[in-house]
Amino acid sequence: MGIRYYGWPLRTQADFERAVDDPCATSYALDRREAAIDDENCVGLDKGFRVLLDYFLRDWMPGPSADSLLEVAGPPGSSALATMATPDRCHCIDERQINVLPRAGALLLLGDVLYSDGYASWKPYYGIVPAEYVRLAADDYARVDLAELEKACGEADGLYCSGLFEPFREAIQRFTNEGAGFFYSIR
Repeated sequence: MGIRYYGWPLRTQADFERAVDDPCATSYALDRREAAIDDENCVGLDKGFRVLLDYFLRDWMPGPSADSLLEVAGPPGSSALATMATPDRCHCIDERQINVLPRAGALLLLGDVLYSDGYASWKPYYGIVPAEYVRLAADDYARVDLAELEKACGEADGLYCSGLFEPFREAIQRFTNEGAGFFYSIR
């Protein structure tokens, strides 16, 4: 069977608090409740969540261009530009102390199970996402071209992931329209 991704809307503050307090029990309660409302409220990405996460994390933040360095540092030949262009320009921090938030679409995909016993077993991962962030992800998902997604995910995974992503995107937009947060498990 393997590891799968499942998600449900968090419709109330009480839903959100229960998810934080007991995510395992909440996942089962939400699954039953949402299936009774509409089967499409129980969203799944099967095993494709990892490929989709890679898609939303890849190349999302361009490196500094020569033009942006010039805007910050001054004209060519200036000592400020030479200082900025050197990789050792900042000695006050360690690279592990820099955190750049991911592209908004990744916010509903981050995480993975915690393996133990040499990958023989695992503990689930739970993501609890407030409504404001679900809206950001929905806006990002709306901009995804499915043909480009298929191409970016590669021949083996492209059709599989776009087939999973399209109904996922529609559900997330529906949850956003309802003002819901989002709760997901990777288990």
